Amino acid sequence: MDKSEIREKALALRNGLEPNTKKAMDLAIREKVGELPEYQDAEVVLCYASYHSEVDSFPIIKMAFEDGKAIYCPRVVGKNMVFLRIYALEELQAGYKGILEPFFSDAYTPSIGGPKSLCIVPGVAYDRDKNRIGYGGGFYDRFLGIHEEFLNTVALGYSCQIFDETIPAKDYDIKPRIIVTDKEIIR
Repeated sequence: MDKSEIREKALALRNGLEPNTKKAMDLAIREKVGELPEYQDAEVVLCYASYHSEVDSFPIIKMAFEDGKAIYCPRVVGKNMVFLRIYALEELQAGYKGILEPFFSDAYTPSIGGPKSLCIVPGVAYDRDKNRIGYGGGFYDRFLGIHEEFLNTVALGYSCQIFDETIPAKDYDIKPRIIVTDKEIIR
């Protein structure tokens, strides 16, 4: 299968999850993220605002607030993303394609020798080598291509989004360091 076929199949599987099953899976993923040393050690968490059938990121954002971490969410600017700090979920407003985004705040700027940050990324499909297919816009690949050395990356997905076959990848496709699903942690 090519990327578009894998994307279509993974989205159909993800969109077909029963709401109660999805909610239980979201909570299992949140618990696994909270147990990661990379999460526990992070002072800064960059996290997407979930949209449609994506893994619900809001329980993770709430957990990070409770744990005293600085939270940044993405905002699309042209063909790129910037992560802006939020202090409450109510600061997010519908932006690019209706996805919730922060509008006015401090931008994430990593510093050499500063604390390592955790970046939680969405995805449509993954393989066991941690190749990732997103929605095709390349926003995370461009952002991570610049900031990857300062970030631990954790991709979230449901077990139905993990493919045994290798996903075709290009040189510019950035692999997450960790994938967390409802059933496992892939390192």
